[in-house]
Amino acid sequence: MKKNNPKISIITVVYNNVSHIEQTIVSVLDQTYKDIEYIIIDGGSTDGTVNIIKRHHDDIAYWISESDRGIYDAMNKGIKKARGEYVYFLNSGDTLIDKNVLSHVSKELSFGTDYLFGRAKKIHKKYFIWLTTSMNKLKYGKAPCHQATFVKKTVLEKINYFDIMYQSAADLDMFCRLYFGGYTYFESSILISEFLAGGFSSNKKISYSETVKIIKKYFGFFYGNLFYLKKIYIEQGVKKLSIFLGIYPMMQSMQRYLVRKFSRKIIKKYIVRLKESLWTTKMSFDRGPFNEDVFMEKYFLEFRDTYDIHEVIETGTYHGMTTEWFARYFSKVQTIEINDENFTIAKNRLSRYSNVTLHKGSSADILGEILRGGVFLDNGKHLLIFLDAHWHTNPVLQELHAIKLSGLTPVLAIHDFKNPLRPEYGYDSYSDQGVVYEWDWIKNNIEEIYKTCEYKVSYNLEAEGARRGCLFITPIIGNIYE
Repeated sequence: MKKNNPKISIITVVYNNVSHIEQTIVSVLDQTYKDIEYIIIDGGSTDGTVNIIKRHHDDIAYWISESDRGIYDAMNKGIKKARGEYVYFLNSGDTLIDKNVLSHVSKELSFGTDYLFGRAKKIHKKYFIWLTTSMNKLKYGKAPCHQATFVKKTVLEKINYFDIMYQSAADLDMFCRLYFGGYTYFESSILISEFLAGGFSSNKKISYSETVKIIKKYFGFFYGNLFYLKKIYIEQGVKKLSIFLGIYPMMQSMQRYLVRKFSRKIIKKYIVRLKESLWTTKMSFDRGPFNEDVFMEKYFLEFRDTYDIHEVIETGTYHGMTTEWFARYFSKVQTIEINDENFTIAKNRLSRYSNVTLHKGSSADILGEILRGGVFLDNGKHLLIFLDAHWHTNPVLQELHAIKLSGLTPVLAIHDFKNPLRPEYGYDSYSDQGVVYEWDWIKNNIEEIYKTCEYKVSYNLEAEGARRGCLFITPIIGNIYE
């Protein structure tokens, strides 16, 4: 269920970094999102860093200056002192990308995912690169940046914090434990922070050695040796050879040129995509899921938890905003769209979700194929079918017929339903056929699907956006909203 303003504990670890510590502190204290606590763990600095920390003492929830056993030991100290729901690390020299970024991130954290990671900007002396990744790249030694990652404190406690056995690659080890622990996560598109290249984790000899061990531990010798071959033999071999031949400076210049050129191509690519998107949406921006009715999100999450729903089938993808929401909170999502333009837009939006299958064609026909060809436990008890976007001649009748033929009794949600309690709510009707999506009509068409059922109509007086009723039908007697 969506919650308001999750508290975020921001932890900065520092040791003898007087030239950069203040910019990190200021970037935190300037945030417009105020439900945060700021913690600084100093490793016993002697260069004036502590004096800067003291200067901001009143705005820091907790700080300490003492020796530690390395960066991850210091990070663990910060976790143990944190009182926020989520923990975020922004170490000395790192800065949040702007003063509003935590406000944006908090909206995505409010849905309660175990951890979230976004994008970061890595700054080199003469160029910068955008860093983003996904969990399926862990096997290749690529983990999300901790400067763009928020993890629930309770989850960090369950996995027993960072493993201080590692000097440089404990981040990768932590993400592997999160991944194999089955914790929920969300890949955000938000650019969260920027940081300077360098630091202890850039010590390649130590980092590569530890990374190989971690990959072998979680993914086996094949991927471990593949990483070793790529990084040690190929990349380091080419570097040593270029140094021997005296062409290493030229190789570095070429690398910087290619990075800049590649970055420009990416920017141009996204500009083209933006133009296409603006054209195809007729210069309008998509609304949020469920036509911006946040109370609909509450209903679906309660049904998910009450009936242990694993899979969603949605008819009428449109641009994929609601589908994207389903992808974050359900294990598997199948969605159907018939319109060419909408299908293309939805395909671009949903391409990063591995748990979403987008079908093109008639909703009734494809729904029937999915139900006939799928394997659904307990006669579809853990399946939710969401019937939406009724833009053609009474598709719900055809879709209900497909469900009837399958013999399944899923949880069913029919959007654009005529709400008997809220006459101002919109609904769909086909006056030429004498059909209105209301309970009497729907009841007559589901009697052969459900021998017994309970129904609930969603609405809320505070709902915003396009107010449309949604009818939930379950094969289990009992109203979960009593």
